[in-house]
Amino acid sequence: MNRYLLGCTTLCALGLSGCEQTKPPTPEGLKLIKLRTATGTKNTKLEAKSQPSPPRAGQTSIWEFKVFDIHDKPDGTRREWKFFNALPQSSKDKGTTEVLMNAWLVSKDRQVFLSQKPKYAQYGSFVTDWTIPRNGPYTLWVEYQPVVAKDELSMDDLKDSKILPVEFAHWDLTVQGDPSVVPSLPVATPGGSATAYSVDASSYGTRAPVFVSLPLTQLKVNQKTVLSPQISGATGEVADQSFTALSPDGQTLVHEIGVAPSLSPGQKGAWRAWFSFSLDGKSFVAPFDLNVS
Repeated sequence: MNRYLLGCTTLCALGLSGCEQTKPPTPEGLKLIKLRTATGTKNTKLEAKSQPSPPRAGQTSIWEFKVFDIHDKPDGTRREWKFFNALPQSSKDKGTTEVLMNAWLVSKDRQVFLSQKPKYAQYGSFVTDWTIPRNGPYTLWVEYQPVVAKDELSMDDLKDSKILPVEFAHWDLTVQGDPSVVPSLPVATPGGSATAYSVDASSYGTRAPVFVSLPLTQLKVNQKTVLSPQISGATGEVADQSFTALSPDGQTLVHEIGVAPSLSPGQKGAWRAWFSFSLDGKSFVAPFDLNVS
């Protein structure tokens, strides 16, 4: 963990704050904040907003995620959360910048799956961008791990810092725009093989000559199972392997990194899983349906 008080002028230029709040919100502002605040957190609260708002399919949207203390100041001013622990990552490049936040956009029908690693700006703000391929209802998921620092100006004195549990926030939204055709992505089941497809903005949904197979696995509710996906057909360097799964009711997202992820499903039914990886720097994903009994 290092000091993460970095300057950023881009957010303000885009109408996204990225700066410290010094005045209590107005009544109108409070209404907007409520609409933009995610659920599912315990020690912090997360506000998500995009430019344009709402985001439009086929256009690049710039997003700010701002983390606040769960408790406001006595005058109603929100407390920006300034320090975060680095999240695990699977990249082989030891010089990779530490990841402080993961974010995913998943369409309600589970056909569109997008992931990002937002960059920290300042005063609890993270920024990223997405080009969303299709309109309709989505859920945004955001993962981060807040840290309580003894010194509010730095985290140099780590022995007096307290690492809090990972927060997993989610927020429902609707992407605007004309209906667009996104290829129907075939979904495999354990014992079968899934075609990997591109999730890069310029080639989303394009199938690659790469396949991911998953050995036949019996999944039981509340029982940990190690999964062993196998990638075949790749002719370049495979890196950044991770696993993301969404519960049948759409209320729980789990995420693990590495070549042998595990799943301890807390719910029976069909979980949608995505095995993600990069191939020579390009991002791909292979979808599976995992039946939990």
